[in-house]
Amino acid sequence: MSNEYWFARRFPVGHKSNALAPVTKQGRMVGLLFTALMIVGGAIGAAVAAAGDFILGICIFAVLGGIGGAMFIIVAQQKTDREHTVEDYAAGRVGGPKAAAAPSRGPRR
Repeated sequence: MSNEYWFARRFPVGHKSNALAPVTKQGRMVGLLFTALMIVGGAIGAAVAAAGDFILGICIFAVLGGIGGAMFIIVAQQKTDREHTVEDYAAGRVGGPKAAAAPSRGPRR
């Protein structure tokens, strides 16, 4: 597994929230895939429910949504930079070609 991160913290280390946000195209694609699975599951589930099998429709939606959610959580846990924030990535202080050109802020306190 590579050390490339797809997600970073929204808030600095020490903040009570551990919220994440995507910082790469791959991270955004993971979120988009989750959303697509929810939409497809909802559409298929609604069609099956409208055809008369309401319970099967709900089950299809739940299974596709669960698969998408589990995939999102697993990937986010494996590909999250827990030391830097989204702001660090946006400013170019971490990773990518902008990081080499960005001035260092010195040690964190």
